[in-house]
Amino acid sequence: MEGTKFGKWTVVKKVPGPRRGQHFECQCGCGYIKIISLNVLKNGKSRQCYTCHRAPVVFVGDKFGSWQVVSQYNHSKTRSRRYVCQCICGNLRIIANGDLRSGKSTQCTSCHISKKNTSHGLRKTKTYTIWSGLIQRCYNPKNQDYALYGGRGIAVHEPWKTFEGFLKDMGICPNGLEIDRIDVDGNYEPGNCRWVTHKENVANRRSSSQNRNKYILVDTTKLCTNCMSKTTCVTSEFNR
Repeated sequence: MEGTKFGKWTVVKKVPGPRRGQHFECQCGCGYIKIISLNVLKNGKSRQCYTCHRAPVVFVGDKFGSWQVVSQYNHSKTRSRRYVCQCICGNLRIIANGDLRSGKSTQCTSCHISKKNTSHGLRKTKTYTIWSGLIQRCYNPKNQDYALYGGRGIAVHEPWKTFEGFLKDMGICPNGLEIDRIDVDGNYEPGNCRWVTHKENVANRRSSSQNRNKYILVDTTKLCTNCMSKTTCVTSEFNR
């Protein structure tokens, strides 16, 4: 057994132990010597001395995303290693070793929020509100207009499911205009969408004079239960 390695332990010699079983004097890679039972060595419960186990695996100056390790934090009540890190913006924060090494934390909260809100810089504009509204109407069953859009099978062009994709094709909404689908039964997609005035938008609704002959217009509040069960194309409201 002399010279056999178990992790960072190297067996030096066999010695009498305090309990039953075989015990050996082992030396860690750092030079620390300890008496360990054979069973503990074989099952891997001990692979190195406590000092090596607690040794930092992150060093001062190491970078993880926007973080740079400034120093080790030695006042934690937990046994996990923590470090004082500085973000590129100057903010300091104490971060756990595991969060740094796994990539769970790569920047401070301020930088994260700033990056999220300035990715396109148009979050509070009319164009973004229009895009967000059409996404909600088509894919959120809780939206009040879902039945007239997503419920009828109206979908959004795949690249338009991100604001950047929508902006690339449609551009910024001009002042005083709204989005309109040329084919009121078509999807939100290039070739079927345009910027129009409110008057033009209203004129292209399913209930407008130019489209009225394509649909059955019934006031559902005046139908009996029997008629309601037989009617498949009935609505008192119409999509834009």
